[in-house]
Amino acid sequence: VVQYVTFYTTFWDENFAKLALRYAGGEDAEVVYAPCGSTGQFYEIFAARAKHLHLIDSSPAKLEALLANHPEAKQWKPQVGEVTNLPLPDASVNLAFCMHHFYDLQDTESRIATLKELARVSRRYIAISVHDRATLSYIRKRIRIEEPLPDSLRMATILKEAASADLRLQLKHPTLSLFAYQRSLLFEKTSVSAS
Repeated sequence: VVQYVTFYTTFWDENFAKLALRYAGGEDAEVVYAPCGSTGQFYEIFAARAKHLHLIDSSPAKLEALLANHPEAKQWKPQVGEVTNLPLPDASVNLAFCMHHFYDLQDTESRIATLKELARVSRRYIAISVHDRATLSYIRKRIRIEEPLPDSLRMATILKEAASADLRLQLKHPTLSLFAYQRSLLFEKTSVSAS
């Protein structure tokens, strides 16, 4: 069961990354992948398909591990940096891609600050993932441990926080699923979508 769930989570993750990149312009897109982590789960997808890739992580050790696994990633000049203070100019990428990071952000202020920084460096699209409370997976886990799971959110909460960062939901993946605890979300900057 665990292998089945892991396979489908990885499958959904990679499909979402490809879909987000298509929205952002495909082979003409410039992408920031932060935090990229030590495995660089999405590195190969973006390296093969995007025009330019910024790899950023707060941990030098994780960047070293990423380069050990993917020596060719040196061409993208990976940088040390925080997701709330990215070493990039305003509107410098087509897609700010920040998967799995929001599980660690357990207060509204941190999430809004991160969304605003991702929106600052992006010309149009921001991709994140969250754990959704409105799923059977969450309910089962909640019953088992008998207390709220701090890394999960109501969808209405993250949508409200995104609106505070002038973002609107463009795509939710998977769109409809009572079982998928993880939701991958593609946001568009309101100022761009309104113009």
